[in-house]
Amino acid sequence: LLHLETPLTIDNIYTKVISIVSQQDSIDGLTDPGVMGILSGWGNIDPAGTIETDRLQYLEAPIYSLDEANQPSMWDGELEGMHLPILPITDNSGVCFGDSGGPFVVPNQDNSEFLLAGLMSFIHSTSCGDTDYADILTRVSVYESWINSTIDLYTDIPIINQSSIHIYPNPTTGVFQVESKDNFEIEVFNNLGRLINRSSNNKKIDISTQPKGIYLIT
Repeated sequence: LLHLETPLTIDNIYTKVISIVSQQDSIDGLTDPGVMGILSGWGNIDPAGTIETDRLQYLEAPIYSLDEANQPSMWDGELEGMHLPILPITDNSGVCFGDSGGPFVVPNQDNSEFLLAGLMSFIHSTSCGDTDYADILTRVSVYESWINSTIDLYTDIPIINQSSIHIYPNPTTGVFQVESKDNFEIEVFNNLGRLINRSSNNKKIDISTQPKGIYLIT
């Protein structure tokens, strides 16, 4: 979650506010297997994950069964309830390197708007667009309570001068660098909101022992 220094300009043409899929929406079937959604991102566009693009890409893809994705022939039990698998219909299409954190949206009950269902998390290491393996997203509805409570808790926190600190690479294999002209303290949280790393003025942060996924840095 980002606390912006200035409000965004929402014109409802090029920029719009999107609501998340709630736990009740999930119970009502909005993220059931077979539901079609749209994923978008700026990631690489070839199976080897080497060709970059300056155009936003998007793709329609169905949600895949978590039980099926956990079969030995695919993810072999690595996935949990926080994960949302999708399986693009055509070969050489799907999530790729650089898409991490991008949105996957699904229509609401009356098809009047889209809701944020997932955030792109990880893919199989062999190649992008490998339909033998489902692409794995973070299931947003699982974190509905945490998102709401965090927004309420940190509404009045001071703004960080983001220009004074640089964190790279993103995405990372588990080790990232921090550059800053000032003293700093870094805290890394997992998807459950648990603190997994805290360090002061340490320019190299190593969380490579943690599971693959999305982590929050403050």
